[in-house]
Amino acid sequence: MRKILFLAFFGLLAGFAGEGMVAAASTASRDALCWKRGTTLDIANCFAVHGDKSDADLNGLYRRIMSALDADDRQQLQKAGRLWVEYRSAACRAERSLWDGGSGGNPAYLACIDDETRHHLDYLQNTYRLRLQKARR
Repeated sequence: MRKILFLAFFGLLAGFAGEGMVAAASTASRDALCWKRGTTLDIANCFAVHGDKSDADLNGLYRRIMSALDADDRQQLQKAGRLWVEYRSAACRAERSLWDGGSGGNPAYLACIDDETRHHLDYLQNTYRLRLQKARR
């Protein structure tokens, strides 16, 4: 019954959205325009490109933060980082499963990875801002 209600709800959204696919939570992505790219492959490629850029940005920030921390804080950040990667993967697999094996699942997964990475990038920038400012001096 839940699956029917879920599909009916997304069917209504599709009617309001006009054209293109309707995604799960990641339609709010800063790259939501990827959903209007055309084929499923085009959509997935668009999100993959954005995800790669987000990942590169995150890795660059992570390296800068690590160089500004002492050994104990680096160890804590590494532990948290590993757990975050597990969380991101699990959350995005869960979002992909909402598509019940449909063709929108892979683009939804890639959009989720990009969104979660961007959120984490913002979190790290805010959390470690003072340490990074100290390190520049």
